[in-house]
Amino acid sequence: GLEYLLDDSSDIAITDPSSVFKDKAFRTYILNNFDLNKDEMLSEKEIELIKQIYINEENFPDVDADTYVGKITSIYSFEGIEALTSLELLNISNCCGENVLDIDLSSNSNLKEVYINNVQVQNLLLENLPELNTVYVTFDYDEEANNVRGEVRKISTDDSTVPVYIIPTDEELMIARDTYELV
Repeated sequence: GLEYLLDDSSDIAITDPSSVFKDKAFRTYILNNFDLNKDEMLSEKEIELIKQIYINEENFPDVDADTYVGKITSIYSFEGIEALTSLELLNISNCCGENVLDIDLSSNSNLKEVYINNVQVQNLLLENLPELNTVYVTFDYDEEANNVRGEVRKISTDDSTVPVYIIPTDEELMIARDTYELV
């Protein structure tokens, strides 16, 4: 049970969370919600229990304003999320600054669901995720651009929090090439 988790300190996996979770607001969220024994470290058992992350403006952590530069209510980096190897669901909404460049989830092989709402992200990396079955990202799209066929095009509006591009492919040609290589 929980008592066993709190008594066993021999399996510390992350002894210095600031070296793994570079963003103070993200680190504060992780420690506030998943550091069960409040020792400012994450054990292997604590990491194994991190199955779901829900971050939104209502549950955002209090961060010491004197030591944190920038908007107190914003996460600017999700660096370190790859250490959360048991993560199955990520749901982030209205919690990030304007300069979130990348969210790389390609090391979270147990991830099944990703929901990103009203978060400006330049690159969302979702490679090598065999369990992933749901990706929901909100963005404002240009209906006219979405109806164009046969060319690379941006379908999100300039006001969208996420730029979205369509890259066309000739699936029949790809199947034919792959078949030719096999024969």
